[in-house]
Amino acid sequence: MPDNIQKKLAAVMFTSLVEYDEYLKKDESLALKTLNEHKKILENNINSFNGHIIKHLDNMTFVEFHSATDAVNSAIAIHLKLKKENSTNPATYQMNLKIGIHMGEVYEKDNDLFGEGVNLAARVQAVAKPGGTVTTQAIYNSIRSEENMLVRDMGRVHLKNIKEPERVFKVYSSRDEYDKETQSELTGKLIRKDIDLV
Repeated sequence: MPDNIQKKLAAVMFTSLVEYDEYLKKDESLALKTLNEHKKILENNINSFNGHIIKHLDNMTFVEFHSATDAVNSAIAIHLKLKKENSTNPATYQMNLKIGIHMGEVYEKDNDLFGEGVNLAARVQAVAKPGGTVTTQAIYNSIRSEENMLVRDMGRVHLKNIKEPERVFKVYSSRDEYDKETQSELTGKLIRKDIDLV
């Protein structure tokens, strides 16, 4: 391994601003305003949970945390903040994120991360619903003893460009959100979304 490449364990988060593409088609200035506003919210929140933004990729944000717990707490706080913002904004100006989190070995080079751990976090993000967070088994194993974290097993799913099916978990942002959805309802929603369950 070259000297300038370091291998390490990290909690990797990918976020995606759902409305960006829709706004871009209708009004480019609105799309950019939404994108910049959501970046400010992300940066403030992620910094408060000891996270580090690796880079922004259009409407996606690539983030590193040293702790799985910090990563999940950050995701919950982001969703709650955006929910509060959306409640005071018109329906034509909303911000919702899909968030995916994985913990695994990654390679670091020139302040960037790459490797299977990064790819898995990006693919898991695609499974989340707007305003939702999905994690891998590795993250779940680290947070399952945390009483304030409400999680449901979504089962094993096939993810794009990932060889083996991955067991994934839905993180709820509040007790109210958790109580409104049963396990069977969650599974039904995945099937209707054509998520490739094993």
